[in-house]
Amino acid sequence: MSEGRRQRVKERAREEGIDHFEPHELLELMLYPYVLRKDTKPIAVELLNIFGSLDGVLNATERDLLSIKGMTKEAAFHFSFYYRITARAKSEGIDKNRVLLNYEEAGKYVCERIGHLNHEEFLVICLDSKKRIVRTKIFTHTDPAKAEINMRMIADTILGAKCVAVIVAHNHPSGELTPSGEDINATKQLYKLLDSLGIKLYDHIIVNRTGSFSFNKANLMKSISATANLRIAEKE
Repeated sequence: MSEGRRQRVKERAREEGIDHFEPHELLELMLYPYVLRKDTKPIAVELLNIFGSLDGVLNATERDLLSIKGMTKEAAFHFSFYYRITARAKSEGIDKNRVLLNYEEAGKYVCERIGHLNHEEFLVICLDSKKRIVRTKIFTHTDPAKAEINMRMIADTILGAKCVAVIVAHNHPSGELTPSGEDINATKQLYKLLDSLGIKLYDHIIVNRTGSFSFNKANLMKSISATANLRIAEKE
């Protein structure tokens, strides 16, 4: 019976596309390669019951997905990466020559990349002299409060891009957009790092699912650069 349903769902997808599929039918289809010779509808329905929506399912961790009866290790592993893969594919398609002229455009772009995630990620956006994106890189599970741990990787990414300026960003899954003291300290560290490389730090943007906070708009970048320059002068 399950094989017959699988075939019908696949044929419908081929002939009609998936625009009119119900959420559980999409999950059924996605589960087929990882759950063999079984009816995947009960698993799909339970996934939606537990995580609330397709968005919730695809944002769930591998561990949480494995708590669902019938989910295989392979299914949980691949489901936990679908969102990141599709987000990267989308970004690579739209990044080419995309220009981020101001903090509104930058905030929108960052929201597209990482605003929907329920875990924190740190994004580095490398720009040329015309503020066109030349490279982006996500540092997964980076805690801005511990940014110094990844300073070398961040520097390698920026130097490899041969850019003249950078925008950094991270998401707050809690929804709170106000920067913490740790966020501000991390931005100071990044400013000093980039300044030593002769690269401008334009902004640090914090996003959630619906909005963004710009250090530049809030004039925090001015105070950060002034503090950094003061300390350099004092040292000299």
